[in-house]
Amino acid sequence: MADPNLEVHPNFASNAFHEVRGAVMDVLHIDMAQATERLKMAWDANHAQQIEEWNAQLTADALDAEHLQHEQGERDDEARRLEEADAEKECKEVEKKKPRISDFNTTLAPPNTIVPRPSQYAIQKIISFDYVELWYFSPDGCSEAELTHRSQADDAFGISNLNNVLTLRPVAALKASRNARVDHDLSFGEFLQAKNLSFIT
Repeated sequence: MADPNLEVHPNFASNAFHEVRGAVMDVLHIDMAQATERLKMAWDANHAQQIEEWNAQLTADALDAEHLQHEQGERDDEARRLEEADAEKECKEVEKKKPRISDFNTTLAPPNTIVPRPSQYAIQKIISFDYVELWYFSPDGCSEAELTHRSQADDAFGISNLNNVLTLRPVAALKASRNARVDHDLSFGEFLQAKNLSFIT
């Protein structure tokens, strides 16, 4: 429907309305001027009604648009609330998974002893699920590992063959100790000490 406010008042006195004027004159028994005026009045009344209907439609359309905008705003707010709730829940889950630092006594002095560590060779054997002599976990084996670690550079590498593939590994992880002893040559005390340290490692 076009905007009736843009319509132009027709000229009912023109020849285009000759037949219409004649019909009105015959029915109402009036002259041409009166018939022209009657046509103008009829057109004005119809035009006013069209304008009223047009304005009512504009008002209804505006209300519908406002209602739709309100509903869309509510949907957007609900989606935003759900998104914020999910983000908050995810943040809480991340916080739960973060490692917690246990409380400590500030008045307690730090330990003055260092737990002995076996050599890189023994550790590499354990990582590879290979057999390694318990001597490497004994006090003598750990002492030698400490001395060897101090004397060798950390960036020294050697070539090893693993599944027909040549790989570079730290020298300390490849070289067995010349002083290593088989398990049955260990004393009972050395055996117990090595066993306990191997479990810790």
